Amino acid sequence: MLNKVALFAALMLSMGIKLGQAQSDTVLVKIIGGQQDDRGVKLIPLSNGDVLMLSSTNSTSSGMPHAWVHRLDSTFDVVWQTTIADDPLIQPVDAVEHSNGNLSVLGLRYGGVENAYDWGGYTLDAAGNLLTEWHWGTEAWDIPTRITERNDTLWSIGKTYASGVSDVAILGHVWLENQWSLVSEAVISSSAEEDVVDALFLGNTLLVFCTINGDEHAQLFALNPPFNVVEWSYESSWEEPTQAVALDERNGRVVALMNLEMDGNSRLAFSCFDEGMQEPYLQTIPGSGFDIHAVDATWFNDSTFATVAQTNELGLGGEELLFSRWSGTTGAWQGGPSFGTAEDDEPKAMLNDESNRIWIVGASDAFSNGREDIYLLQIPNAGISGYIEEVELLIEDDVVSVPLLAESVGSRVYPNPTKGAFWIESSPAIEGWTVFNGLGIPVLSGNGTSGNLENLPSGCYWIQLNSIESKPKSDITRIVKLED
Repeated sequence: MLNKVALFAALMLSMGIKLGQAQSDTVLVKIIGGQQDDRGVKLIPLSNGDVLMLSSTNSTSSGMPHAWVHRLDSTFDVVWQTTIADDPLIQPVDAVEHSNGNLSVLGLRYGGVENAYDWGGYTLDAAGNLLTEWHWGTEAWDIPTRITERNDTLWSIGKTYASGVSDVAILGHVWLENQWSLVSEAVISSSAEEDVVDALFLGNTLLVFCTINGDEHAQLFALNPPFNVVEWSYESSWEEPTQAVALDERNGRVVALMNLEMDGNSRLAFSCFDEGMQEPYLQTIPGSGFDIHAVDATWFNDSTFATVAQTNELGLGGEELLFSRWSGTTGAWQGGPSFGTAEDDEPKAMLNDESNRIWIVGASDAFSNGREDIYLLQIPNAGISGYIEEVELLIEDDVVSVPLLAESVGSRVYPNPTKGAFWIESSPAIEGWTVFNGLGIPVLSGNGTSGNLENLPSGCYWIQLNSIESKPKSDITRIVKLED
Protein backbone atom coordinates (compact mmCIF):
# COMPACT_ATOMS: atom_id res chain seq x y z
CA MET A 1 0.00 0.00 0.00
CA LEU A 2 1.53 3.27 -1.11
CA ASN A 3 -0.67 5.81 0.66
CA LYS A 4 0.75 9.28 -0.07
CA VAL A 5 -1.65 11.34 2.08
CA ALA A 6 0.91 11.81 4.86
CA LEU A 7 3.45 13.15 2.41
CA PHE A 8 0.98 15.81 1.34
CA ALA A 9 -0.21 17.02 4.73
CA ALA A 10 2.30 19.88 4.87
CA LEU A 11 1.63 20.81 1.25
CA MET A 12 -2.14 20.89 1.77
CA LEU A 13 -1.95 22.90 4.99
CA SER A 14 0.41 25.42 3.40
CA MET A 15 -2.25 25.99 0.76
CA GLY A 16 -4.92 26.55 3.38
CA ILE A 17 -6.71 23.27 2.62
CA LYS A 18 -7.76 20.90 5.38
CA LEU A 19 -6.79 17.28 5.16
CA GLY A 20 -9.96 15.36 4.34
CA GLN A 21 -10.93 11.76 4.00
CA ALA A 22 -8.55 9.96 1.66
CA GLN A 23 -9.89 7.76 -1.08
CA SER A 24 -7.81 4.77 -2.15
CA ASP A 25 -7.90 3.08 -5.51
CA THR A 26 -5.78 0.85 -7.71
CA VAL A 27 -3.54 2.56 -10.24
CA LEU A 28 -2.37 0.37 -13.11
CA VAL A 29 1.26 0.83 -14.18
CA LYS A 30 2.97 -0.56 -17.27
CA ILE A 31 6.75 -0.45 -17.64
CA ILE A 32 7.64 -1.00 -21.31
CA GLY A 33 11.14 -0.96 -22.75
CA GLY A 34 14.17 -2.58 -24.29
CA GLN A 35 17.82 -2.53 -23.32
CA GLN A 36 18.45 1.11 -24.23
CA ASP A 37 16.50 4.29 -23.48
CA ASP A 38 12.75 4.33 -24.17
CA ARG A 39 10.55 7.31 -23.28
CA GLY A 40 6.82 7.87 -23.48
CA VAL A 41 5.96 11.03 -25.43
CA LYS A 42 2.22 11.43 -26.13
CA LEU A 43 -1.21 9.85 -25.52
CA ILE A 44 -4.00 10.17 -28.10
CA PRO A 45 -7.64 9.09 -27.49
CA LEU A 46 -9.19 6.92 -30.22
CA SER A 47 -12.84 6.77 -31.23
CA ASN A 48 -13.51 3.24 -29.93
CA GLY A 49 -12.12 3.98 -26.45
CA ASP A 50 -8.58 2.77 -27.21
CA VAL A 51 -5.55 4.96 -26.56
CA LEU A 52 -2.57 5.43 -28.87
CA MET A 53 0.77 5.84 -27.08
CA LEU A 54 3.75 7.37 -28.86
CA SER A 55 7.23 6.71 -27.52
CA SER A 56 10.79 7.35 -28.58
CA THR A 57 13.03 4.29 -28.51
CA ASN A 58 16.79 3.85 -28.79
CA SER A 59 16.42 0.09 -28.32
CA THR A 60 16.32 -0.47 -32.07
CA SER A 61 17.85 -2.98 -34.42
CA SER A 62 19.20 -0.08 -36.48
CA GLY A 63 20.85 1.49 -33.43
CA MET A 64 19.12 4.84 -34.11
CA PRO A 65 16.16 6.54 -32.38
CA HIS A 66 12.79 5.78 -33.92
CA ALA A 67 9.11 6.09 -33.08
CA TRP A 68 7.51 3.27 -31.09
CA VAL A 69 3.72 3.13 -31.35
CA HIS A 70 1.43 1.15 -29.03
CA ARG A 71 -2.33 0.82 -29.29
CA LEU A 72 -3.90 0.01 -25.91
CA ASP A 73 -7.51 -0.90 -25.24
CA SER A 74 -9.62 0.51 -22.41
CA THR A 75 -8.60 -2.39 -20.15
CA PHE A 76 -4.96 -1.24 -20.44
CA ASP A 77 -3.85 -4.18 -22.61
CA VAL A 78 -1.65 -3.72 -25.68
CA VAL A 79 -3.61 -4.40 -28.88
CA TRP A 80 -0.59 -4.00 -31.17
CA GLN A 81 2.75 -2.28 -31.36
CA THR A 82 4.85 -1.12 -34.28
CA THR A 83 7.83 1.08 -35.03
CA ILE A 84 8.22 3.90 -37.54
CA ALA A 85 11.64 4.32 -39.11
CA ASP A 86 13.15 7.16 -41.09
CA ASP A 87 16.71 7.60 -42.26
CA PRO A 88 18.61 8.03 -40.02
CA LEU A 89 16.24 8.87 -37.14
CA ILE A 90 12.76 10.00 -36.18
CA GLN A 91 11.40 11.32 -32.87
CA PRO A 92 7.57 11.22 -32.55
CA VAL A 93 5.70 14.27 -31.25
CA ASP A 94 1.96 13.77 -31.91
CA ALA A 95 -0.69 11.74 -33.73
CA VAL A 96 -4.29 12.00 -34.93
CA GLU A 97 -7.00 9.46 -35.83
CA HIS A 98 -8.91 9.86 -39.10
CA SER A 99 -12.60 9.09 -39.65
CA ASN A 100 -11.71 5.90 -41.58
CA GLY A 101 -9.67 4.56 -38.64
CA ASN A 102 -6.27 5.38 -40.10
CA LEU A 103 -3.70 7.08 -37.87
CA SER A 104 -1.21 9.82 -38.79
CA VAL A 105 1.92 10.26 -36.67
CA LEU A 106 3.91 13.51 -36.75
CA GLY A 107 7.61 13.36 -35.98
CA LEU A 108 10.89 15.26 -35.96
CA ARG A 109 13.19 13.68 -38.53
CA TYR A 110 16.81 14.37 -39.36
CA GLY A 111 16.74 15.56 -42.94
CA GLY A 112 20.49 15.61 -43.50
CA VAL A 113 23.39 18.02 -43.17
CA GLU A 114 21.84 20.56 -45.56
CA ASN A 115 18.29 20.53 -44.17
CA ALA A 116 18.98 19.72 -40.49
CA TYR A 117 15.71 18.73 -38.78
CA ASP A 118 12.43 18.48 -40.71
CA TRP A 119 8.83 17.39 -40.20
CA GLY A 120 7.79 13.84 -41.03
CA GLY A 121 4.22 12.58 -41.36
CA TYR A 122 3.49 8.83 -41.31
CA THR A 123 0.02 7.37 -41.89
CA LEU A 124 -0.82 3.90 -40.52
CA ASP A 125 -3.92 1.80 -40.92
CA ALA A 126 -5.95 0.81 -37.86
CA ALA A 127 -3.75 -2.29 -37.43
CA GLY A 128 -0.50 -0.31 -37.38
CA ASN A 129 0.70 -0.97 -40.95
CA LEU A 130 2.47 1.95 -42.63
CA LEU A 131 0.54 3.26 -45.64
CA THR A 132 2.35 6.41 -46.70
CA GLU A 133 4.56 9.24 -45.50
CA TRP A 134 5.36 12.88 -46.28
CA HIS A 135 8.18 15.22 -45.38
CA TRP A 136 8.39 18.99 -45.10
CA GLY A 137 11.28 21.29 -44.32
CA THR A 138 13.48 24.19 -45.29
CA GLU A 139 17.26 24.50 -45.34
CA ALA A 140 17.04 25.62 -41.71
CA TRP A 141 15.74 23.77 -38.66
CA ASP A 142 12.01 22.96 -38.73
CA ILE A 143 10.50 21.55 -35.52
CA PRO A 144 6.96 20.03 -35.46
CA THR A 145 4.75 20.23 -32.36
CA ARG A 146 1.11 19.22 -32.99
CA ILE A 147 -1.07 17.56 -35.63
CA THR A 148 -4.86 17.52 -35.95
CA GLU A 149 -7.52 17.04 -38.62
CA ARG A 150 -10.24 19.60 -39.29
CA ASN A 151 -12.51 20.29 -42.28
CA ASP A 152 -10.99 17.34 -44.19
CA THR A 153 -7.52 18.88 -43.88
CA LEU A 154 -4.60 17.54 -41.89
CA TRP A 155 -3.10 20.49 -39.98
CA SER A 156 0.37 20.37 -38.47
CA ILE A 157 1.82 23.15 -36.33
CA GLY A 158 5.37 23.86 -35.23
CA LYS A 159 8.21 26.27 -35.79
CA THR A 160 10.72 27.05 -38.51
CA TYR A 161 14.07 28.86 -38.44
CA ALA A 162 13.92 29.72 -42.17
CA SER A 163 13.97 33.46 -41.41
CA GLY A 164 16.94 33.12 -39.07
CA VAL A 165 14.78 33.18 -35.93
CA SER A 166 12.11 30.78 -34.76
CA ASP A 167 8.67 31.50 -36.32
CA VAL A 168 5.29 29.76 -36.08
CA ALA A 169 4.65 27.44 -39.06
CA ILE A 170 1.27 25.93 -39.98
CA LEU A 171 0.82 23.35 -42.75
CA GLY A 172 -2.34 21.94 -44.31
CA HIS A 173 -2.40 18.64 -46.20
CA VAL A 174 -5.28 16.94 -48.03
CA TRP A 175 -5.62 13.30 -49.04
CA LEU A 176 -5.03 13.02 -52.78
CA GLU A 177 -4.43 9.81 -54.74
CA ASN A 178 -3.47 7.84 -51.60
CA GLN A 179 -1.03 10.51 -50.42
CA TRP A 180 -1.10 13.61 -48.25
CA SER A 181 -0.44 16.64 -50.45
CA LEU A 182 0.46 20.11 -49.20
CA VAL A 183 -2.27 22.69 -49.90
CA SER A 184 -1.59 25.39 -47.30
CA GLU A 185 1.55 26.84 -45.77
CA ALA A 186 1.51 29.81 -43.37
CA VAL A 187 4.32 31.35 -41.32
CA ILE A 188 3.73 33.85 -38.52
CA SER A 189 6.97 35.83 -38.46
CA SER A 190 8.23 38.47 -36.04
CA SER A 191 11.55 39.73 -34.74
CA ALA A 192 11.10 37.66 -31.57
CA GLU A 193 11.74 33.93 -31.38
CA GLU A 194 8.55 31.92 -30.84
CA ASP A 195 9.07 28.49 -29.31
CA VAL A 196 5.82 26.66 -30.14
CA VAL A 197 4.82 24.19 -27.41
CA ASP A 198 1.12 23.41 -28.06
CA ALA A 199 -1.87 24.16 -30.29
CA LEU A 200 -5.57 23.30 -30.55
CA PHE A 201 -8.69 24.25 -32.48
CA LEU A 202 -11.67 26.09 -30.98
CA GLY A 203 -14.19 25.83 -33.78
CA ASN A 204 -12.31 27.15 -36.80
CA THR A 205 -10.00 29.27 -34.64
CA LEU A 206 -6.53 27.88 -34.10
CA LEU A 207 -4.88 28.66 -30.76
CA VAL A 208 -1.06 28.43 -30.75
CA PHE A 209 0.82 28.56 -27.43
CA CYS A 210 4.44 29.79 -27.46
CA THR A 211 7.30 30.89 -25.27
CA ILE A 212 8.72 34.17 -26.53
CA ASN A 213 12.46 33.75 -26.10
CA GLY A 214 14.42 36.82 -25.06
CA ASP A 215 11.53 38.42 -23.16
CA GLU A 216 10.87 35.03 -21.51
CA HIS A 217 7.09 35.20 -21.39
CA ALA A 218 4.27 33.00 -22.65
CA GLN A 219 2.06 34.07 -25.54
CA LEU A 220 -1.20 32.63 -26.88
CA PHE A 221 -2.04 33.41 -30.54
CA ALA A 222 -5.53 33.18 -32.07
CA LEU A 223 -5.58 32.55 -35.82
CA ASN A 224 -8.38 32.02 -38.34
CA PRO A 225 -8.09 30.63 -41.89
CA PRO A 226 -5.84 30.99 -43.82
CA PHE A 227 -3.87 31.25 -40.54
CA ASN A 228 -1.42 33.93 -41.69
CA VAL A 229 -2.80 36.81 -39.60
CA VAL A 230 -2.93 36.97 -35.79
CA GLU A 231 -6.50 37.86 -34.72
CA TRP A 232 -5.57 38.45 -31.09
CA SER A 233 -2.92 37.38 -28.62
CA TYR A 234 -2.51 37.06 -24.86
CA GLU A 235 0.80 37.51 -23.06
CA SER A 236 1.59 36.36 -19.54
CA SER A 237 1.78 39.41 -17.27
CA TRP A 238 4.10 38.19 -14.51
CA GLU A 239 7.47 39.90 -14.22
CA GLU A 240 9.27 36.59 -13.58
CA PRO A 241 10.50 34.52 -16.58
CA THR A 242 7.57 32.43 -17.77
CA GLN A 243 7.51 29.47 -20.15
CA ALA A 244 4.49 28.13 -22.02
CA VAL A 245 3.84 24.43 -21.33
CA ALA A 246 0.48 23.07 -22.51
CA LEU A 247 -3.10 23.81 -23.59
CA ASP A 248 -6.31 21.87 -23.08
CA GLU A 249 -9.94 22.61 -23.96
CA ARG A 250 -13.33 21.33 -22.80
CA ASN A 251 -16.68 22.74 -23.99
CA GLY A 252 -15.12 26.04 -25.02
CA ARG A 253 -13.10 26.57 -21.86
CA VAL A 254 -9.31 26.62 -22.24
CA VAL A 255 -6.54 26.20 -19.68
CA ALA A 256 -3.03 27.44 -20.53
CA LEU A 257 -0.37 25.87 -18.29
CA MET A 258 2.98 27.62 -17.69
CA ASN A 259 6.17 27.37 -15.63
CA LEU A 260 7.42 30.44 -13.81
CA GLU A 261 10.85 31.01 -12.24
CA MET A 262 10.51 32.44 -8.73
CA ASP A 263 13.01 32.57 -5.87
CA GLY A 264 15.27 30.04 -7.57
CA ASN A 265 12.47 27.52 -7.99
CA SER A 266 10.11 26.51 -10.78
CA ARG A 267 6.45 27.19 -9.99
CA LEU A 268 3.48 26.24 -12.10
CA ALA A 269 1.09 28.96 -13.25
CA PHE A 270 -2.05 28.89 -15.33
CA SER A 271 -4.56 31.10 -17.13
CA CYS A 272 -8.13 30.08 -18.01
CA PHE A 273 -10.21 31.44 -20.89
CA ASP A 274 -13.82 31.15 -21.96
CA GLU A 275 -14.58 30.77 -25.67
CA GLY A 276 -14.37 34.12 -27.46
CA MET A 277 -12.53 35.84 -24.62
CA GLN A 278 -9.24 37.52 -25.46
CA GLU A 279 -8.29 37.98 -21.81
CA PRO A 280 -8.28 35.23 -19.16
CA TYR A 281 -10.99 35.17 -16.52
CA LEU A 282 -8.47 33.52 -14.19
CA GLN A 283 -4.67 33.69 -13.96
CA THR A 284 -2.76 32.59 -10.90
CA ILE A 285 0.49 31.19 -9.50
CA PRO A 286 -0.67 28.52 -7.03
CA GLY A 287 1.56 26.30 -4.91
CA SER A 288 3.47 26.22 -1.67
CA GLY A 289 6.98 27.14 -2.80
CA PHE A 290 8.10 23.63 -3.72
CA ASP A 291 10.27 23.34 -6.83
CA ILE A 292 7.69 21.92 -9.25
CA HIS A 293 8.09 21.75 -13.04
CA ALA A 294 4.70 21.55 -14.81
CA VAL A 295 4.42 19.22 -17.81
CA ASP A 296 0.79 18.84 -18.97
CA ALA A 297 -2.83 19.68 -18.16
CA THR A 298 -6.24 18.15 -18.92
CA TRP A 299 -9.85 18.96 -18.03
CA PHE A 300 -11.79 16.08 -16.47
CA ASN A 301 -15.09 17.92 -16.05
CA ASP A 302 -16.43 21.33 -17.05
CA SER A 303 -15.13 23.08 -13.94
CA THR A 304 -12.05 21.09 -12.85
CA PHE A 305 -8.74 20.29 -14.51
CA ALA A 306 -5.66 18.30 -13.58
CA THR A 307 -1.97 18.92 -14.02
CA VAL A 308 1.01 16.61 -13.94
CA ALA A 309 4.40 17.96 -12.90
CA GLN A 310 7.87 16.77 -11.95
CA THR A 311 9.43 17.36 -8.55
CA ASN A 312 12.05 15.88 -6.21
CA GLU A 313 10.77 17.48 -3.00
CA LEU A 314 7.96 15.16 -1.90
CA GLY A 315 9.86 12.27 -0.38
CA LEU A 316 10.05 9.33 -2.77
CA GLY A 317 13.83 9.63 -3.23
CA GLY A 318 14.31 10.85 -6.79
CA GLU A 319 12.34 12.80 -9.35
CA GLU A 320 8.67 11.87 -9.24
CA LEU A 321 5.30 12.61 -10.82
CA LEU A 322 2.99 15.04 -9.02
CA PHE A 323 -0.68 14.80 -10.01
CA SER A 324 -2.83 17.75 -8.88
CA ARG A 325 -6.47 18.79 -9.27
CA TRP A 326 -7.56 22.43 -9.62
CA SER A 327 -10.77 24.42 -9.72
CA GLY A 328 -11.23 25.94 -13.16
CA THR A 329 -13.26 28.80 -11.69
CA THR A 330 -11.28 29.85 -8.59
CA GLY A 331 -7.87 28.22 -9.17
CA ALA A 332 -8.06 26.47 -5.79
CA TRP A 333 -5.97 23.33 -5.33
CA GLN A 334 -8.11 20.24 -4.71
CA GLY A 335 -5.46 17.69 -3.78
CA GLY A 336 -3.66 14.94 -5.64
CA PRO A 337 -1.04 12.24 -5.04
CA SER A 338 2.51 11.75 -6.26
CA PHE A 339 3.64 8.68 -8.20
CA GLY A 340 7.05 7.21 -8.75
CA THR A 341 9.95 5.19 -7.43
CA ALA A 342 13.10 5.89 -5.44
CA GLU A 343 14.81 6.60 -8.76
CA ASP A 344 14.12 9.32 -11.33
CA ASP A 345 10.69 9.29 -12.97
CA GLU A 346 9.76 11.90 -15.58
CA PRO A 347 6.21 12.67 -16.79
CA LYS A 348 5.69 13.78 -20.37
CA ALA A 349 1.97 13.81 -21.22
CA MET A 350 -1.48 13.26 -19.72
CA LEU A 351 -4.89 12.23 -21.09
CA ASN A 352 -8.45 12.08 -19.79
CA ASP A 353 -10.24 9.24 -21.62
CA GLU A 354 -13.94 8.80 -22.41
CA SER A 355 -14.43 6.83 -19.17
CA ASN A 356 -13.00 9.81 -17.24
CA ARG A 357 -9.84 7.95 -16.30
CA ILE A 358 -6.51 9.75 -16.25
CA TRP A 359 -3.55 8.34 -18.20
CA ILE A 360 0.00 9.64 -17.65
CA VAL A 361 3.07 8.62 -19.66
CA GLY A 362 6.74 9.40 -19.24
CA ALA A 363 9.95 7.57 -18.39
CA SER A 364 11.59 5.87 -15.41
CA ASP A 365 15.13 4.57 -14.91
CA ALA A 366 14.22 2.37 -11.92
CA PHE A 367 13.44 -0.90 -13.66
CA SER A 368 16.06 -1.98 -16.20
CA ASN A 369 19.87 -1.70 -16.07
CA GLY A 370 19.84 2.00 -15.28
CA ARG A 371 18.28 2.83 -18.64
CA GLU A 372 15.01 4.70 -19.07
CA ASP A 373 11.83 2.76 -19.81
CA ILE A 374 8.33 3.89 -20.72
CA TYR A 375 6.37 4.65 -17.53
CA LEU A 376 2.61 4.49 -18.17
CA LEU A 377 -0.11 4.90 -15.54
CA GLN A 378 -3.89 4.57 -15.70
CA ILE A 379 -5.68 6.31 -12.82
CA PRO A 380 -9.28 5.04 -12.57
CA ASN A 381 -10.58 8.08 -10.69
CA ALA A 382 -9.23 11.63 -10.93
CA GLY A 383 -10.37 12.28 -7.36
CA ILE A 384 -8.16 9.75 -5.57
CA SER A 385 -5.61 10.81 -2.99
CA GLY A 386 -4.31 7.41 -1.85
CA TYR A 387 -3.69 4.43 -4.06
CA ILE A 388 -2.34 0.94 -4.55
CA GLU A 389 -0.01 0.37 -7.48
CA GLU A 390 -0.36 -2.69 -9.70
CA VAL A 391 2.82 -2.81 -11.80
CA GLU A 392 3.33 -4.89 -14.95
CA LEU A 393 6.84 -5.16 -16.38
CA LEU A 394 7.13 -5.51 -20.16
CA ILE A 395 10.87 -5.09 -20.64
CA GLU A 396 12.33 -7.06 -23.53
CA ASP A 397 15.83 -8.50 -23.70
CA ASP A 398 15.86 -8.11 -27.49
CA VAL A 399 16.08 -4.86 -29.38
CA VAL A 400 12.94 -3.35 -30.82
CA SER A 401 12.74 -4.39 -34.46
CA VAL A 402 12.54 -1.54 -36.95
CA PRO A 403 11.03 -2.49 -40.31
CA LEU A 404 12.44 -0.37 -43.10
CA LEU A 405 8.98 0.47 -44.42
CA ALA A 406 9.81 4.14 -44.54
CA GLU A 407 12.56 3.31 -47.02
CA SER A 408 10.41 1.05 -49.23
CA VAL A 409 10.71 3.58 -52.04
CA GLY A 410 14.23 4.94 -52.13
CA SER A 411 14.27 7.89 -54.49
CA ARG A 412 16.06 11.14 -55.23
CA VAL A 413 15.06 13.98 -57.53
CA TYR A 414 17.90 16.19 -58.72
CA PRO A 415 18.85 18.95 -59.20
CA ASN A 416 16.58 20.31 -56.51
CA PRO A 417 15.94 23.24 -56.71
CA THR A 418 15.88 23.31 -60.49
CA LYS A 419 15.23 25.87 -63.24
CA GLY A 420 13.40 23.23 -65.26
CA ALA A 421 14.93 19.87 -66.05
CA PHE A 422 15.08 17.16 -63.38
CA TRP A 423 16.11 13.53 -63.15
CA ILE A 424 14.92 10.73 -60.89
CA GLU A 425 16.92 8.02 -59.15
CA SER A 426 14.61 5.38 -57.70
CA SER A 427 14.77 1.86 -56.33
CA PRO A 428 12.53 0.06 -57.16
CA ALA A 429 11.99 1.38 -60.67
CA ILE A 430 9.13 3.79 -61.26
CA GLU A 431 6.37 3.52 -63.85
CA GLY A 432 5.43 7.17 -63.83
CA TRP A 433 5.36 10.45 -61.96
CA THR A 434 2.94 13.34 -61.31
CA VAL A 435 3.72 16.91 -60.22
CA PHE A 436 1.21 18.72 -57.97
CA ASN A 437 1.09 22.41 -57.13
CA GLY A 438 0.59 23.78 -53.60
CA LEU A 439 -3.20 23.34 -53.85
CA GLY A 440 -2.85 19.64 -54.58
CA ILE A 441 -3.77 20.04 -58.27
CA PRO A 442 -1.81 17.90 -60.76
CA VAL A 443 0.00 20.17 -63.23
CA LEU A 444 2.39 17.81 -65.00
CA SER A 445 2.91 14.05 -65.42
CA GLY A 446 5.16 11.72 -67.31
CA ASN A 447 6.97 8.38 -67.53
CA GLY A 448 10.62 7.45 -67.22
CA THR A 449 13.29 9.03 -65.07
CA SER A 450 13.32 12.64 -66.28
CA GLY A 451 11.02 15.61 -66.67
CA ASN A 452 10.96 19.37 -67.10
CA LEU A 453 9.22 22.12 -65.13
CA GLU A 454 10.23 24.89 -67.55
CA ASN A 455 6.61 25.82 -68.40
CA LEU A 456 5.53 26.08 -64.73
CA PRO A 457 5.77 29.21 -62.56
CA SER A 458 8.54 29.32 -59.99
CA GLY A 459 7.60 27.98 -56.56
CA CYS A 460 7.22 24.80 -54.52
CA TYR A 461 5.77 21.63 -56.05
CA TRP A 462 5.36 18.00 -55.05
CA ILE A 463 6.32 15.13 -57.31
CA GLN A 464 4.73 11.72 -56.73
CA LEU A 465 6.66 8.71 -57.97
CA ASN A 466 4.82 5.42 -58.59
CA SER A 467 6.91 2.27 -58.36
CA ILE A 468 6.62 -0.89 -60.46
CA GLU A 469 5.64 -3.64 -58.00
CA SER A 470 2.90 -6.22 -57.58
CA LYS A 471 1.54 -3.93 -54.86
CA PRO A 472 2.39 -0.47 -56.16
CA LYS A 473 3.84 1.98 -53.72
CA SER A 474 4.43 5.67 -54.17
CA ASP A 475 6.80 8.28 -52.84
CA ILE A 476 6.19 12.01 -52.72
CA THR A 477 9.08 14.47 -52.80
CA ARG A 478 9.22 18.26 -52.54
CA ILE A 479 10.77 19.97 -55.58
CA VAL A 480 11.41 23.70 -55.99
CA LYS A 481 11.23 25.47 -59.37
CA LEU A 482 13.53 28.52 -59.56
CA GLU A 483 13.01 31.54 -61.78
CA ASP A 484 14.62 31.22 -65.19
